[in-house]
Amino acid sequence: MASGASRGGHPQAVRPGSAPRCARLDGSVPVLLLGRSAGRADLRSRARQHVGAFADAVASGAVVSLHNDGSVSPPTPVLNIQTAVTRRTRAGSVHGAEQCISLDHALRAHTINAARTLHRDNLIGSLEVGKLADFVELAADPYAVDPAELADQATVSGTWLSGERIDLGAFVAAVSGTDPGPHEHLADHPRHTCC
Repeated sequence: MASGASRGGHPQAVRPGSAPRCARLDGSVPVLLLGRSAGRADLRSRARQHVGAFADAVASGAVVSLHNDGSVSPPTPVLNIQTAVTRRTRAGSVHGAEQCISLDHALRAHTINAARTLHRDNLIGSLEVGKLADFVELAADPYAVDPAELADQATVSGTWLSGERIDLGAFVAAVSGTDPGPHEHLADHPRHTCC
């Protein structure tokens, strides 16, 4: 994707036809994952049908990436991938099964396609000579796991940053030792949520 290319941002309930228009603009469609809004009673049923329209976005030819809004869906990439493939919400219901995408599309949406939407695919998103070598090791091959069990079986067992394994214990100890004083005022800031 060329620098300055078009991209949609933070879509949730997307009208049919929006993804193809974005694809024609050589753009990308970052799709917000199924969160609280998939079951919101205030969304009309017609709008609810288009929440997280993953398959429509993929079929349009747009560069589809998956992302989170922390107040709507937790930032857990393996669970996000599972949700995109199965369309099962955190509450356990299947929402819009016709919008399932393949595991390959979901993995690309969380890696190289996400990097493309940030215009950082020259540095991250895939393992290639000259890139940063930021990646995770999964406990199981996602292609060998039942998609409904992906988040439970393909857990993250290691993280690499710039090609070096991160010692989680040392990281937690370093963060725990941080002085919270300069940030105490943030606790007083009112929290706003969208849903």
